[in-house]
Amino acid sequence: LAKNITGLSGYQTYHYVVLVRDENGNVSIYSPASIMTLDTTAPNIGSGLVFSNIDRYSVTATWGAGSDTGGSNDVQYKVVRASSAAAIDTVAEIQAISGSNIIRDWASSTSVNATGILSLTTHFFNVIMRDGAGNMAVYSPASFNTPGTIFVTGGNFAGDFTAPNETRPEAAIAKADYQCNHDANKPNDTKSYKAMVVLTGVRVACTSANCATNGANEHIDWVLKPSTIYKNLQNNIVDTTSSTGLFTFDHLNNDDPDDPFYGLDNPIFGSGNYAWTGMRANYTSNASQCQNWSSKLSGQTGAVGISGSYTNTVLFAGQTNTCDTYIKLICVEQ
Repeated sequence: LAKNITGLSGYQTYHYVVLVRDENGNVSIYSPASIMTLDTTAPNIGSGLVFSNIDRYSVTATWGAGSDTGGSNDVQYKVVRASSAAAIDTVAEIQAISGSNIIRDWASSTSVNATGILSLTTHFFNVIMRDGAGNMAVYSPASFNTPGTIFVTGGNFAGDFTAPNETRPEAAIAKADYQCNHDANKPNDTKSYKAMVVLTGVRVACTSANCATNGANEHIDWVLKPSTIYKNLQNNIVDTTSSTGLFTFDHLNNDDPDDPFYGLDNPIFGSGNYAWTGMRANYTSNASQCQNWSSKLSGQTGAVGISGSYTNTVLFAGQTNTCDTYIKLICVEQ
């Protein structure tokens, strides 16, 4: 004999007993039995991912605690990452994530400090939660951008981008990039760097003042990414670029109330060393570029910026140096 019982709650213990009687009304009782029903209800997620303390190689991720309506409780969370939001927006996709893409395995806390992540990168994280019965629910993926690094070379270079008594086989801009990637001040990472130097037709920031005419379409192999935070080697924010990929120089510096000015949040370098740029203060190319950055002769000149400046004189100091001068390069992470 059997009886189908419906309307029960999940993850609850029910106790049953069976009575039997004969035609004369005599009653006997079976031994009682108990059963726990299964929890098949997915837990409810909490509020979404929020990122804080975003640095070049680390971030803190927090999210709202979920709840278990099925009764099994013991809620835990796992945090994963991927190269796109679409790759981690279902239970099956997240369950397939393995290795270093698991930021944190199952645990009960609702925050994690992720370290060892790539700088100058858009990262996509997501959280999956489970209850004590193994039912799962997925939060919505969220993204953040890690800052990039900008630094000034320790080495000094002539207008052909060679150090004293050095010859190099690369073309002009490639030679400047080589110096950035082999300089003692380059961070100890696997990323590549390019020199913030322009050369008509090879590396161009803007063809109109501040790229006002065609925006980012004016760039050729430009070194700054749009809407990106850049930090100096002291881990101070230099500036956040515009959607066009230019420093905006819009931070109000009023440490001296008698002389406030707008500029970078912090300088690229702590002192005012000159650096080759080949630019004007509005990001357009300067005609003075040491014979297309091929000359180290005293009779020719190249446009320079001030690496320790807060203002757009970091692009153009209002002067040129003779090409036999050995000065700095400004290097930007790619």
